[in-house]
Amino acid sequence: VRSFSRLAMLMLLAMTFSGCQQFAAISETMFMMSTTQELELGQEVIQQLNAEMQYVNDPVVVSYIQDLGRKLWAYSPQGPVEPRFHVIRNDELNSFAVPGGDIFVHTGLIDAAEDEAELAGVIAHELGHVIRRHGAQHVSHQMGLEFVQQLVLGEDSGQVAQLVTQLLAAGVMTNYSREDEQEADDIAVRTLYAAGYDPMAMHSFFQKLVQQYGEQTGVVSTLFASHPPTTARMEYVQQLVRQLPNKTYQRPTQRLREIQERI
Repeated sequence: VRSFSRLAMLMLLAMTFSGCQQFAAISETMFMMSTTQELELGQEVIQQLNAEMQYVNDPVVVSYIQDLGRKLWAYSPQGPVEPRFHVIRNDELNSFAVPGGDIFVHTGLIDAAEDEAELAGVIAHELGHVIRRHGAQHVSHQMGLEFVQQLVLGEDSGQVAQLVTQLLAAGVMTNYSREDEQEADDIAVRTLYAAGYDPMAMHSFFQKLVQQYGEQTGVVSTLFASHPPTTARMEYVQQLVRQLPNKTYQRPTQRLREIQERI
């Protein structure tokens, strides 16, 4: 209660002396969790997910995804939270990131990729969410100051765990806005380009999913929960690619085929 009172007083003073516009910026910063808090939340999330997920332990498969992820990270704008990459045994065409930087790639997604550039496009998209801390933003805005304070102070760990379970069930951490998805697509296109992969691989993968499953239901909505790869998103990717200088791209398949055989 005392912590809340001090913060309320600071906000009141900010409004009084700086005006509403500056107050809005200050309050936004105050309600956004720090990177340390995000990492703590990520650990809570992983503990909850561990009971539900079957990790792939094949070192060849895991190393392949980790090496691909690290390569993309090296060519990305990066951010304050460094990503970690995991492979989950699940037939769904899915990949997702949680606060704290952990990215989970399903075997179903690996198997569905036509070439390494398509797989890299999806992973780079998730990197975009990690770099811009979209999951942490959603939790901060929806759960508010009290939840963030509990993470900082380490108070009532049981309640935090319960809240994390509820957040996962409600999809709060991955229910991104249209602006979030567009920002992640933008980062993915530019990261693929910088890494030498054909950025149109994102378009071809989106197109394949839409043709097979439709725009709003089934596997497509599982892969990008809040905003599936619609025609508008594919056109946005094309627009971004057209703005890039001409370059010789890679769409390798050999190594991916070896990994697909192992899973």
